Amino acid sequence: MKKALKILLVDDNTDHLYLLENMLKQLGFQYASAKNGKEALDKLKKDDFQMIISDILMPIMDGYKLCQIVKNEEEFKDIIFIFYTATYTSEKDENLAYAMGADKFIRKPTDPDTFLEIMNDLIENMTSSSITSATPLESEKEILKLYNQQLVEKLEKKVQELEKSETNYREAYNRAELYKDLFSHDISNIFQVILSAIQFVDLSLGKIDLDEEIDEMIQIIIHEVERGSNLVSNIRQISQMDREVFKVETLDAWEILKERIEILKNSFLKPINIETQLETRHTKVKANALIRYTFTNILVNAVRHNENEIIEIIIKVSLVQKEGKDYLKVEFLDNGQGIEDFRKELIFSREDSPSSGIGLGLFLAKRIMDEINGYIWVEDRVKGDPSKGSNFILLIPATD
Repeated sequence: MKKALKILLVDDNTDHLYLLENMLKQLGFQYASAKNGKEALDKLKKDDFQMIISDILMPIMDGYKLCQIVKNEEEFKDIIFIFYTATYTSEKDENLAYAMGADKFIRKPTDPDTFLEIMNDLIENMTSSSITSATPLESEKEILKLYNQQLVEKLEKKVQELEKSETNYREAYNRAELYKDLFSHDISNIFQVILSAIQFVDLSLGKIDLDEEIDEMIQIIIHEVERGSNLVSNIRQISQMDREVFKVETLDAWEILKERIEILKNSFLKPINIETQLETRHTKVKANALIRYTFTNILVNAVRHNENEIIEIIIKVSLVQKEGKDYLKVEFLDNGQGIEDFRKELIFSREDSPSSGIGLGLFLAKRIMDEINGYIWVEDRVKGDPSKGSNFILLIPATD
């Protein structure tokens, strides 16, 4: 059954998509990928799939609408539909998913073994023709009401998060380039929620008569658009101020590293051997919480850019001095593809070619290290031979 089963993955987050593709590939499943609901529908019309694993919040067409269309089309309705989401995780979100016709609702993150067990149960039920979708709500009107309520709640939460972060952006002119990509993603999500609501309303207009309650819901959405637009305008003005803010606090780098290592091991099915060498008890540093991102980026790159059957990573932690100051030195040695000498500095800049596969990750990591007065660079794991892997080195200011 595994060889015959073909799965369609739908997610606009390339990292999440990569993890799913990697897992299914190692388990021997056939799969194809799409970045949104519309792209998924196009693929469904051209190929036969027995299962769909979809995120919910996506551009152009979200997962809810995709599920509704799939479960209402005669040729697609028997396809197993699994929601796998990190944004829509409440009980209401789950109820709406089943109302739309979903066969399973899974919250991210879920470890690979549990995920595989769920898939196998659904496949077994499909094979025995015993799979049944959840009972739908009584009417299109009821679904529309629940859908709009969920969208407004998510929209309110996103706007509140951005309003809370407005103070941090107020003095961020010198870091504008660092936050531009991160902020634009959040803004894109806000307006995508709005677009999804409008699309759903448009889809349902021909089926029901809108009452005052539904009309009020639409007015709320319009109001939230105005709030979002005002927020964007405010932040654009704030970004012009020639001041900067970057909160530095005392953090335990060793505890953060252990947490990041566990997350990495649960994200990949391929064998990963990680050896840690702790050469100091003093692991407290003066850094920002974004140091987690730096650790994660280096660890994930060590796996992604590695074609060996077994991934080998050695992490060394020691205390060193540079120019009379104490630093926690963290080294990540891997057996991956390595980095040619001419690119050793280039990879930390935005000029590095997108085709390298590293993208903005190391550029952001470098900016984070600069903000905490730290250092980051890369050497050959075996001096003079880039093909034997890399050694990414961080110097993080140590506490007194």
